[in-house]
Amino acid sequence: MELTTEARVALLTPPVGGVKRLVADIATEREISVWRGVVGIGLLVCSVWLFALPQWLPKLFAAAAVFFAVRWIAAAIGVLRTRVDPNTQDFLELTHTALTVREHGRDLTLPWTEIVRVAIDQDRLTLALLRHTGEIVHIEPRYSGVTLEDLWSAASALHSSAETSGAKDAPGS
Repeated sequence: MELTTEARVALLTPPVGGVKRLVADIATEREISVWRGVVGIGLLVCSVWLFALPQWLPKLFAAAAVFFAVRWIAAAIGVLRTRVDPNTQDFLELTHTALTVREHGRDLTLPWTEIVRVAIDQDRLTLALLRHTGEIVHIEPRYSGVTLEDLWSAASALHSSAETSGAKDAPGS
């Protein structure tokens, strides 16, 4: 039996004062990287054919394809070479006061009070958090069993909860 969206969000939302930690799914990341590498190799093959055409427009597309192909192949090689150290494993922690993300060995804690808006970036397929400073923090949905929509729903609920409790705690309320 598949869980409803509300049930999945409830599983992602920690109890008040608690922490919900989501650990990055390295196996899925590696699988995606391998597929991107394969697509990158295909792009390189197609680019050779496009470079052989006499018109300039196909050559422009070929140059863009080579750029993306090289990036994807390099990223795939990097992910496959990376050793997984459980002490430095990437994660996302959700609490009622803040969100903490560790990506590539760097930790970033974002109190919900610093966040203006929680959204899905449809172009990048990431969770986009707009800070009061205007900076947008992108979080990739790399956590086992968690969809981007589930992550957005949980983050939105926690953000709304923090805004509501902050409004109650504000002077003059």
